[in-house]
Amino acid sequence: MTSKLLLSIFATILIIASVSCNDNLQIAYQWKQLDFEFRNEQDRHEAMDNGTFIPANIIPMGLEVYQNRLFMTMPRWKNGVPATLAYIDLNGSEMKTNIKCEAKASVETKVTRIKKTFATKRRKNRKKNAFQEQRNSHVGTSENKSREIPTNVNLWQNAYTNAMRWQCEQQVRFWKNIAEKYKKENEELKRQLAERKENEEKSEECEVEADTVDEQFISFLEITAKHRMERYSQRVLEERDNTTTQSPKLKPYPSWSAHMYEPRELVSPFRIRADQCGRLWVIDSGFNNILSEEDRVAVRHPSLVVYDLHNDNLLRRYEFPMDQVKNDSLFANIAVEDDDCDDAYAYVTDIFNPALLVYSWKQQTSWRVTHHYFHPDPLAGNYSIGNISFHWDDGLFGIALSKPQADGFPTLYFHPLSSTNEFSVSTRVLRNQSAATNQQEIFNEFKILGTRGPNGQSAVSFLDKITGVLFYTLPNLNAIACWRTNSKTKTYTIKSQGRVYMSPVDMSFPNDIKVDDQDRLWVLSNKLHIFMYSELNPNDVNFRILTATVKDAIEHTACDTKTKPLTEIIDRLGGILRPSTTAPPTVQGTASAIQLSVVLTIVSIVTSFSFFAH
Repeated sequence: MTSKLLLSIFATILIIASVSCNDNLQIAYQWKQLDFEFRNEQDRHEAMDNGTFIPANIIPMGLEVYQNRLFMTMPRWKNGVPATLAYIDLNGSEMKTNIKCEAKASVETKVTRIKKTFATKRRKNRKKNAFQEQRNSHVGTSENKSREIPTNVNLWQNAYTNAMRWQCEQQVRFWKNIAEKYKKENEELKRQLAERKENEEKSEECEVEADTVDEQFISFLEITAKHRMERYSQRVLEERDNTTTQSPKLKPYPSWSAHMYEPRELVSPFRIRADQCGRLWVIDSGFNNILSEEDRVAVRHPSLVVYDLHNDNLLRRYEFPMDQVKNDSLFANIAVEDDDCDDAYAYVTDIFNPALLVYSWKQQTSWRVTHHYFHPDPLAGNYSIGNISFHWDDGLFGIALSKPQADGFPTLYFHPLSSTNEFSVSTRVLRNQSAATNQQEIFNEFKILGTRGPNGQSAVSFLDKITGVLFYTLPNLNAIACWRTNSKTKTYTIKSQGRVYMSPVDMSFPNDIKVDDQDRLWVLSNKLHIFMYSELNPNDVNFRILTATVKDAIEHTACDTKTKPLTEIIDRLGGILRPSTTAPPTVQGTASAIQLSVVLTIVSIVTSFSFFAH
């Protein structure tokens, strides 16, 4: 009985582990290169001619969604970026759905249309042949056949036969190449190709009637319908990539004038955040031509720029004091505590000179917080994405805020980019300027939560306050992962984390992640490693925005709020099946304990590998 129970439990846990991710994110938008809605075509041509618009030099970095607008930042890594903050009107564009089904239906319709076309040609050919015979019977045969001039019917028939012969040869060459790719699936096709080639070698010219050519071509088409469908589906996808709904042009925010005239209102923002009060917070690094150390220029002082999303007016510009900006500072990320609109706080990360800057909306002042946990891990600086390997020693980057806890203050979850660990601190500590700037006084207030495991370096993160799920990007693994901050165990381990989405194509360097006010998850991937260390192919899709509801994104993962985390299940099973300590264990009890130990060991191994397995 115990063995059956253990077997049932083991099967159930394996099922849970096998569905550790559902990959429910869908591509909403994708671009090969970004483009903008210029005021007119003349402005576009002038911008391209004078070098202010170079599509190959533009890459999206930051993402935010507020009501019906999706915002993106385009820092000036290189010259040729006409606008560094822009948006898409979500009401005016459509997301991609059921493209493969549409392609399949289109292929079937096309095959039917081709069949009907050739049937019509056969009927017309028969009628013209009958007319030819009737005409010859009345006209008779000329004595000098060498001087006989072909009739129009003969000319048409010869042209048609030659056209069909050429079409036959083109099809043979094309499907011969296809057959090499599908060797196992196309044995019948290869046989027909071989027979046709053999017939062509024996005959000096292709002397076949139109009817025979038609039938062979239609048979040829039906045999390779599967491959034609795949080829046509891919072509449909490529065509959709260029449509305005899938690759919409960006509208500069708040206007073109904010990006064109000196001094520019915005120079080079990396990340943005829209709060619940209808304000857009923009952290502007102030640098131009960031990738080139020799040509890098500080156009403006690093600033916090805030807009009113109700009318797009500039509410406030705050320039950080000189003593809070170091020589190598780069402000790359922002989180906003907006539970009280009049007493909001912004938290800004300095990635190159690790620190956290705290800004008070009410006091209109800021202070710089430092801690050892903000620094990179020297053992976690190696990255390998695709066929590109590099080393980064970037510090504090990912930050995410929870909802207010029992003491009324949210928790800030954070991590350096070059690190596999996650940390936390209460904003109660950070909002106290005198205490926050005294590192010795607040050192023990910072907590280490745990590790993400090998290759677990994470860039940005975001916490959904409704479910309490922390989402974060994993560039080394081309993945999005999650962790339940409100789970009973509060353990931050590989087993307690869930893999939301993984793809070396769609998720090639996930660079920003947000949850909007409709509890919908949004992810931006941008191939940053290729942009920095190689060159983006303008014929490939390089930038993607994926989305799903939070509920669908975490379904069947360790973060699913409907199911208990696997660690809790194992703990509960261990408590139920563990032999009693009040009496000496019997032989059967010892065997049960051994079986349970084996089961839990296997489950631990399975779940450890399920997160990182491709």
